[in-house]
Amino acid sequence: MAELGPELRDALAREDWRLLGERVVRIAETQIKGLRWRGMKEGVLPDGADAKGIANEAVAEVFRGSITLRVPYTPEELEGEFQRLVHQQVDRLHRRKENLVLRNCPDLARLRTKDGENLKVEEAIPHEGASPDVEAIANEREEHLRKFREKAEEYLGLDREALAVFRCICGGAMRREEIATQLGMDACRVKNARKRMERMLKTFALKGGFPLAAL
Repeated sequence: MAELGPELRDALAREDWRLLGERVVRIAETQIKGLRWRGMKEGVLPDGADAKGIANEAVAEVFRGSITLRVPYTPEELEGEFQRLVHQQVDRLHRRKENLVLRNCPDLARLRTKDGENLKVEEAIPHEGASPDVEAIANEREEHLRKFREKAEEYLGLDREALAVFRCICGGAMRREEIATQLGMDACRVKNARKRMERMLKTFALKGGFPLAAL
């Protein structure tokens, strides 16, 4: 990664970063609100990300040298750089697998244990040194995941290409080119199949899907 030249670093140091930081947060908020997260306009972003965190990372990227500005630059050019850097982060988060298949729904957010207790999904994730009860919950969660995949595959079964893309994503392949290589398809067909898969899974979730719509 290229380092900032001394002239550009000095020019950036003279900026009002309090005001700039607030502007970058607004840029992030606008880009986030323009997308659907876990099936909702105001859904939860992956990893608990938010506009402020994205803005802070964009500013950090500037001082790491991830910038195309040249001295002298205009305020519009600087804002354009922040638009680009924020978009990179928002787009990366939006393409995450959990954003595709998870849904913000109270009825889908809990698991029922054998004792009848309802737990949030994050509460069911085991930690180091977990007790047998916690491990049992984790095993139950894995069983829910397995059944969801089976039902989702059955739902996608009429579209062989959409089903194949779904299976690749379940296997960890996210990039279009990687999926195309695995399936022996061109990238355009993969893109179209993925769009159909996303529409079908959204319909699947709206129709009730399964208690834990996640991969």
